[in-house]
Amino acid sequence: MTATSMAVGWYVLKQGAAAGQQAGPYTWAQLFDLARSGAVQPDDLVWNANTPDWLQAAQIPGLFAAAATPASQASAQPPQQPSSAGQPRRSWLLPVLIRVVALIIVGGGLGAFFALHGTGKSGDNSEAFGQAGRVGLDDQAG
Repeated sequence: MTATSMAVGWYVLKQGAAAGQQAGPYTWAQLFDLARSGAVQPDDLVWNANTPDWLQAAQIPGLFAAAATPASQASAQPPQQPSSAGQPRRSWLLPVLIRVVALIIVGGGLGAFFALHGTGKSGDNSEAFGQAGRVGLDDQAG
């Protein structure tokens, strides 16, 4: 269940009203405003397609606790439903970023190592081969 799916489709059944006399559908913002104005009371029943059954409005996280906040926060977000089995939702991005940063660090270290230590010896070898070649040419000329 996402916050987007919880943002729409709220129904209200006033305490003591006959079954089938629910009002709605309301958006989360409309339901929030109804709770703040007192039109929805904590003992009224509310329902959304993502709730298991009709629940008392007081059981909806953030509906009445947020109603006590200033009006500037009236655009409160719908309640977040916990992910399956109560496990916190994990982001896939952090493990990927850790691997990429590690790869960059290791690659940079290896590149720096070979840049500093690898070229000096190959340069010495080519110079040695060049001198040996000149000695051979001098011997043939003389």
